[in-house]
Amino acid sequence: MAKIALIISRNEYLRNYLDSGALQHVLTRHEVTLFLNPELTVNSTQKSGFQGVKFLPTLLNDAIGQF
Repeated sequence: MAKIALIISRNEYLRNYLDSGALQHVLTRHEVTLFLNPELTVNSTQKSGFQGVKFLPTLLNDAIGQF
């Protein structure tokens, strides 16, 4: 089982990857952590199946460079 980080930074990616069900095969076989832009609105259905859900730092924060 691999550990995978999925970064969602725009609404288009929410639609393409989370709403379409395109990741279901990966989520059942691997440990996937979801990293989200804090400006996005994500419901609990979209977050289901992930090992963890974290928020990316804003671009104004120096932590983004360390990430």
